[in-house]
Order: sequence, then structure tokens, then C-alpha cells
Amino acid sequence: MVWIATRNGLSRHDPHRHAFLTLFGASSQSDGISDPSVWSVLATDDGKIWLGLGANGVDVIDPESGLVAGLRPNLAAPEKSLPPEIVLSIAQGNQGQMLIGTSLGLYLSDTEGKQLQRLNLPGTGGLAEVRYMRRIGDKIWIGTAQDGLWQMDLSSAANPIERISTDWLHEQRINVIEPGPNDSLWLASRDSLILFDPNSRRTEKIKPNASNERALASSAITAIVTDNSGRLWLSTFGTGINVLEKRDANGTPLFHRIGTAEGLPHANVNKLLLDKKGRIWASTDDGLAMIEPDTYKVHKYQHADGVNLSSYWARSGGITAQGEILFGGVGGLTVVRPDFLDEWRYQPPLVITDARIGGKSVFANRFNRILPKLGWNTEAVSKNPKASESSVEEPLIIPANANSIALEFAALDYSAPERNRYAYQLVGYDNEWIETDANRRVVTYTNLTPGNYQLRLRASNRSGVWSENELQIALKVLPAWHETWWFRGLQIASVLGAAFALMQVRTRYLRQHQLQLENQVATRTAEMHDSNLHLQHANAELEISAETLRQLGEVGRDITANLDANAVFEALHFHVGRLLDTSVLVIYRTSADGKELESGFGREGTQVLPTFHVQLDSPSSNAAKAGREQQEILLERKAGQGLALPISGSRMLTSLYGPLVVGQRLLGVMSIQSNREQAYGERERMIFRTLCSYGAIALANAEALNALHTAQAQLVQQEKLAALGGLVAGVAHEVNTPIGNAMLALSGNHHAWQKLDLGVINANLSKGDLQQAIAEGLEYTGLALQNIKRAAALITSFQGIAVSYDSDVVDEIDLTRYLPDFVSLIHSDFEQFGHSIELLVEPNLTLHTVSAALTEVLSRIMANVLDHAFASGRAGKVVLQARKHSSGAVELIIADNGQGIAANDLPRVFEPFFTSMSGSGGHVGLGLHVAYNHITHRLHGQVKVESTLGQGTIVTITLPQQAAPPVPPQSA
Repeated sequence: MVWIATRNGLSRHDPHRHAFLTLFGASSQSDGISDPSVWSVLATDDGKIWLGLGANGVDVIDPESGLVAGLRPNLAAPEKSLPPEIVLSIAQGNQGQMLIGTSLGLYLSDTEGKQLQRLNLPGTGGLAEVRYMRRIGDKIWIGTAQDGLWQMDLSSAANPIERISTDWLHEQRINVIEPGPNDSLWLASRDSLILFDPNSRRTEKIKPNASNERALASSAITAIVTDNSGRLWLSTFGTGINVLEKRDANGTPLFHRIGTAEGLPHANVNKLLLDKKGRIWASTDDGLAMIEPDTYKVHKYQHADGVNLSSYWARSGGITAQGEILFGGVGGLTVVRPDFLDEWRYQPPLVITDARIGGKSVFANRFNRILPKLGWNTEAVSKNPKASESSVEEPLIIPANANSIALEFAALDYSAPERNRYAYQLVGYDNEWIETDANRRVVTYTNLTPGNYQLRLRASNRSGVWSENELQIALKVLPAWHETWWFRGLQIASVLGAAFALMQVRTRYLRQHQLQLENQVATRTAEMHDSNLHLQHANAELEISAETLRQLGEVGRDITANLDANAVFEALHFHVGRLLDTSVLVIYRTSADGKELESGFGREGTQVLPTFHVQLDSPSSNAAKAGREQQEILLERKAGQGLALPISGSRMLTSLYGPLVVGQRLLGVMSIQSNREQAYGERERMIFRTLCSYGAIALANAEALNALHTAQAQLVQQEKLAALGGLVAGVAHEVNTPIGNAMLALSGNHHAWQKLDLGVINANLSKGDLQQAIAEGLEYTGLALQNIKRAAALITSFQGIAVSYDSDVVDEIDLTRYLPDFVSLIHSDFEQFGHSIELLVEPNLTLHTVSAALTEVLSRIMANVLDHAFASGRAGKVVLQARKHSSGAVELIIADNGQGIAANDLPRVFEPFFTSMSGSGGHVGLGLHVAYNHITHRLHGQVKVESTLGQGTIVTITLPQQAAPPVPPQSA
């Protein structure tokens, strides 16, 4: 390594690093790659390299002379120029033809990049998203995002394009196409790996099963390659590399998985390529990797190895005729020259950087014997020039009063120190080497048994190769005085003498104790007879208490099961009368202002008592006192002193008042009265307290439920208004763009006519000027007309989406028209973050339902996807599909490839106020809850959510094809 010190810092250069080259891309470059993102790569037969870019079309590069051609977007000539969209794939045809696949159609160019025209895939309107193209023999196979599989026949002069029937595909999305055995094709769709025979049209689908280690881990396949042994290698997004090794006796494919645990830099693998030696090269989201196919050994290459790009695009890569491997990534193009690959063989010395014995620092360089060999002027050598290497072989003494040693160490490989590995072993203590990494470079031992040890330390370089420069340190742990042999012998003799004396004392004690026990047996036999009589009485009382507790448990479940206050009162009346001697029951409720009690429920026998109010601060009311002081009150009177009741006139001799309290909140007071003296003992009061607790809990639940219903109704109305505001904003945004374009076109048209008018006035108008003015006027008029038609079409789609929130009217909805209109309203919200929406609708699919509710449901779910599904800065994909279920119902499926939902959060997604983004402004957790209410109550349907963390989420809405008619509101 060469280290260069400058005014701006420290730089390093590895003169042996020739295997990796980087061509950086930037929109400001005029002679290099003209875009920072290289989405597709193709090395052509003439030695040129075609690069498909993110937003600037195509660059054609000659390795000798640099950029030689560029196919750039031109909105004014959409039929003869590329769109400002991603170029996803490039393929070479016959006779100087090049096929270019973009997210907005397929294009044909000459090899010089000078002539371009759009090709129309029949039935797609020319705007099919071409995700992958692969030339195999005299055919070019084309995979699209929505329209399945196509082929171009190069053996015919007309090069006809034919669509291949793929009714067996669950989703018409082809991500990867590669040749298979016997003229078959390997296809990667969204949900499976498929082996397809174009001649017999036979297919084999291989579904993923993440829980089975020998199955395909994921269907998110980004590349397919067959190695020299005929094994199929699959790169996936999120689960590394899967290798189809063989099939079992039943023909089931058996896979071997290679992930980050096996050495891959990242679980997202974007492209696989095979070099001339049969090795597998992979681009990932954290550098490159090379895998030896025979051993599956992974070699990782990152910034320290010369790989200057960290993240790459899926399916972006190619191989030149010279065997150079090309990977397109975020920031440019990486060129790998496998012939120049040279593993990092530097063996770094291992040194001790800090040493502590008993927690105190000692001189560390005395252990670094390798340093004098390297010519380092260590302090130990400089202080004692006569010191020989053997002098440091003397053991390091660890005193008994400081029985601990801690050594910090480091390997002197600074190229990528975070990748260095370490291992240590204390011979005489550890049975094997203990490995650690660059984050834990400390070895510590405490409380070692006295004796001699040998500490061995070793380190690796950044490639994981162990260095031969092993460090060995001899240790000698001194014993404490109590660990010496003479002290331990004295201990043994003392223990034996004490044991003999103890045995004699113990024998004498046992004899005396035996006599005492014989006397006690006779005494306790008589006592046990008396105890048995007491136990019989206690058991009888316990049986009564157990039965009472069992009854109270059943009573509590019955009372608290009610969520209506009147039902709670009736339940309390029933159980109080059954368990206690009760002639009168009165239940008071606390007013909203907390200043008075209202007798909400009163019974004298079976007669209803009139309602009355008591001020909570009343000094004469026992109910007010019980509530105010939140304590139980018992009143007992003698015969003839009781209060007369209002209905029967009977006099009550015992009264009991109890507060109904939850926490510190007073909900009311319950009172019972009896015409017997001392009717309520401790057992009856315990039952009464328990019933008061149950009643308070039930009343609190009833109040909470009522408050929740009120809050839900208010929040649903607020959410409706918010959704309406979002819809208006979307309408304004969508209509504003074509209207703005039309105004610009009309302005240009006005300028052209002004020039024409000026030429007429000045009498210097030539025929050429007239033709040019007419041509410009027609062009600008055409652009204005095109944008006004677009605005008119948008307004028509808005009218189809518009709903009334005042009443539920069942309409017949043509989903083949309704859903495209809906997507056109929301696509700009997704587009501004780089997300895309794919729509799949079965033909002739209609639905009789409440269109207003359906629009609100879809709006809320899509808004939830936009807020939660995709991590910041990461482009995603949403698929909206409509199909008919086998039961006759209609299924609407919204699937995204975002970050998914945690398993413990999944059961709660429809709960009110639940959100995974608590604290992030604007997220109150009502979106999916409101959508659930509309689906189940207004649309009479069902909804379920399936999700895998890191892979995406699927929301499935099942609606009856014919919804029940709405119930008209009842007149007052």
C-alpha cells in the first residue's frame, strides 16, 4: 500500500489492484456515461457496449474511443425517440438491428444509434413495460410487466412479433428469461420459477417455501445462470443465491442457499454472470462477490478491493468478448477483469497495543517481538540494546493479589481493518481457538488457577487469510499463601480432626434427643385428638367460603359481561338479592360535573323507587358521605328506630353504603338495606364490596364503550373530509399539467403567427418563411390539442370517480373503466417518490355496489401503502388486481413489494388508533380501521392482510357481486 499525505488529508493507493475498474456516470458529463444510473448492459458483436440509463436514454461506448453515440429522449417526437424513462433491457438482432426495452414501450434502432422507431406489441397500445429480453438462437424472447411473454422471429425478414399464450401464469409479469435444457426456457415471474417448453407448451412451476431449507427461498428472482456442471444459479432479492443442485426421487427440486452467513456482502443479489473459468460473479447492494462453484466458497470484493460502487441494479450486467464482466449500478459501471484478479496475500504483523495486569497498565511493546524484526525502534529495544529475543521469552508474572490480565491487540493491515479477524487460545485453559472480530480486540482472563500458561494470538488480513506471524506470550500465575501446598495440607489435617470431634459430640446429642422424643410422642398423641376435632369444624367453614368465592367469580363474569348501564343495574339487582338479605337496593350515578348523585336505579322488593338527586357535599346524606370519602358506611339500628320506606312503610334496621370507584374516579354509590338487626356481618360485607367492585368495572366499561363510539363517529367524519381534500389535490395536480402544456403550446403558436404577420406587414415574406410559420403553427396547435384532449379525458375520469357521501346508492360499476380512472387520479402521488402502479383487471368484470364506499376504501388503502410500505429513497411497485372468485364474488388485490409488516403487528392493523409510525406527524392509525368499517358494513364484504417482513404486503378485499340494497333512513 502507498500512503500519500496531502493538505486535505490522507490517501492510499494499492498499485497491485488491477481487477476492478469504475466508469462513473453523471448527467453533466459530455464524453462519459451521461447518467448516474446504469439499468441495463449489453456487449455487442462489434465490440461496443450499450448502456441503458435511468432517464437519459442509451449510451453507446467504444472501449477504445469512449462515448460514440447516444439515443436521447425527445418529448416532441415520441415515435422516433426514447421516452425519459428507464431503459430496462437491450438485445441485438440481425443486420445491424438493436432492440431497446423501456418502461414505456419497445424500440428498434440501428447499431450506430442514429435511427430509432417504436415497435408496437399487438394489443398493448405500444406502451408495454419491457422488463427483460434474451436472444436465443434466431429468436429474441421478450418479457413484459403486464402482458406476459413474446417472441421476435429473426429468421423471417419481417421479424414478426408474436405473443405467447401464458394463461398458466398467475400474474402476466416476466422478470427474467434464460435458456433451459432441450430448447426450453427458464422464466422468473412474480410468484414462481417456471420451466417452459415453447414447442409442447408444457410448464413446470417451482414455488418458493422459505421455511424449507432445501426449497426455493423466494420468488423475487433477479438473474438466472447455468454453470459448467449444469446446475441452475438464481439470484434473489432478500434471500441471497439459490442453487438448484438436483432433484429427489419424486422429481422435487433441491436447492442450496448461499446468504450473508456464507459470506455474501448483502442478501439483495442483483445479477449473476459466469466468467471464463466457470466462476460465478454476483452484484449485490453492498459490493461484488465471486463464488467458486465446486466449494461454494464466497470471495467478497468491496471498496478496499477497488469496487467503488456499492449498489447495483437488478438484471444489469453483461460480458464482453474479451471476458470482461460488466455490472451496471447506482453511480455508473463496474468493469471486472478476472484475469487480473489477485487475492490480498499480505500477512500483517500482530501487535499488543495495551496490556493490563490487575487493572494496571504495563509496558505493551515488550510482547511485540515481531517489531524489531521489521526494523521498528521500540522503546524496549532502545532502552536495552543488549536485549535479545530470548529475553522476552521469560514468562509474564501475574501476582496472586492481581490475578487478572487484559491484552488489547491489532493486526497491522490498514486496507480494510474492519474485515480483519482474530483468534486467541490460552494453552492450559482453553481447549480450542476462540475467534473474534475487529470490534472485540481484547482478551481478558481473571481468577486463573496458579501455574504456567502459554497465550497464543493470531490475526488475518482483510481476505480472511490467517497470518503466519503468530504471537506467543508465556504467563505464570503465582499462588496466594492460602493456595500453597503446606497450607492445604494443614487444612486437610484440621478438617479430619474436627470431623472426629464432631462425630463424638453428635453421638452424645442423639442419645439425649431420643429420650426427649419418646416423652413428646405421648403428649402429642393426645393433642392430635383435640386438633382433629378443630380441623373438622374449620374444613366445614372453608367449604362454605370456597363455594362463596366460586359464586362470586360467576357473578363477576355475569356483571362485567354487560356493556350497557341498565343491564349492569339489573344484573346487580339480581345477584345482590340472591346473595344478601336485601329489602331495598339503590344505585346512584355521579353526574357529569361530579357535583351530585342521581338515583339511577332503585328497587324496594320488586317495586321501582322514584328517581331523586343528592348533592355530593350534603352533610345529611349517607350516600353522599360514602361517595365523597370513598369508603364503606354501615348503619345498624335497634327495633323501632329504623327509617320507614316510601312504598311499604317497613322500617329498615341495617343499611350498607359502598362507593363505586375505578382508580380514583367515583362512578356512583350502591346502597342495600335490611329489616333485620345486624344483617350484614363481615362475610356479607365482603360479598357487598366485591359486588361494588364488579359494578364499578362494568359501569366504567359501559362509559368507555359509549365514549369510543362517539369518538369513532367524529373521527370517521374527519377522515372523510381529509380524503376529499386529497382527492381535490390530486385532481388539481393532474389537470394542471396538460393545461399548462397547452398554454405553452398556444404561446408558441401565437409567436409563430406574430412572425407571419410581421412578414406580411413588411412585405418581405418568402415562401420558405410562410411554410415554416405554417409548420410551426400546426405543430404547436397539435400539441395544444393533444394536451386539451388529455385534460378532457382526465375530467371524464374524475367524473367517473366522483362520489356522494350523503347516501348509499348501489350502482353497477364496470371495473375495466372504473379502476383505470381511479389509478390515473393517484399515480402522481406515487410517481413523485419513484413508485409505480401496475393494474390487472379481468375483462367484462362488473360489480353492483356502493361506489362512494369503494372509492374511499381504495383511497385509504393506497394512502396507507404510500405512507408505510416503502422505505425512504427506495422505489417500489404496487399491483392493483381485480378478478372473479370461484364463489362468484369479486376480489380486489393490492400487493406491494415494500418493507412489509412485523408479525406481532399484523393482527392489529385494523384496530382504531394503531399505527407503526406513532409520533410521526399525521399518523393517528385510523386509515385501515375506517376502510375495514366501510368494507364490512357498507360494502358487505371481507378483507384480509398478508405480509412478510422485508418482502411486501398483500391486501385482499372480497365483495359480493350483487350488494344488498341500502336501508333507507327512518323518519322521525
